[in-house]
This record gives sequence, C-alpha cells and structure tokens, in this order.
Amino acid sequence: MRKGFDARKERALKTIQPNVETLEMMKRAGLNTEIFSGGGTGTYNIQHLTPGFTDVQVGSYIFMDMQYIGDREPDRCERLQRLRAVADRARDHSQRQVPGTADD
Repeated sequence: MRKGFDARKERALKTIQPNVETLEMMKRAGLNTEIFSGGGTGTYNIQHLTPGFTDVQVGSYIFMDMQYIGDREPDRCERLQRLRAVADRARDHSQRQVPGTADD
C-alpha cells in the first residue's frame, strides 16, 4: 500500500464517491441535503474537494502529529506542543488567586 499524503488523498476521494452519488440521488428525490458530513482528522485537508461536502468530522488531530510528520504536512506538525503550551498557561492562570475572593 502506498503511503503519504497523495496516497491518502486518492483513497479518501475514491472511498467517499458512493456517498457523493447517494447525495445526488437524495437531491433528485427532493430530500434535505443541507448537511453532507464525514471524513475526519486524516482527511480534513482533502474532503473539501468532495462535491457538496459541508462538514468534516475531526477531533484527534492533536494526537496524530508524529504520524503526519512522515507525510510532510507542515501544518500538522507541532500541534501537540502548542496545545501543551496553551494548557500550561491556562493551568498557571487558574492557580492564581483573585483579589477579593475568600482565598485572598
């Protein structure tokens, strides 16, 4: 099996094609097709190429950086480190005492 972004893109677009055909049948039947959702973290930057697609279901991207570094996707690199920096700042901020509170 080929690896890397191009291979993932090809597989993702081929795999979603039956859904595109179903969407078109639903439209012709007059059904509500306001939302066409699917995909995921691994295809967030691919699914927009799917005709009619309105929503990408992502969520685990911060934990996948090491996997995608091999695909040379720079926009995915270092997210976990950035998230940790944000979390550390939030934790530090939450531990500060607020003047005028009972703990002051």
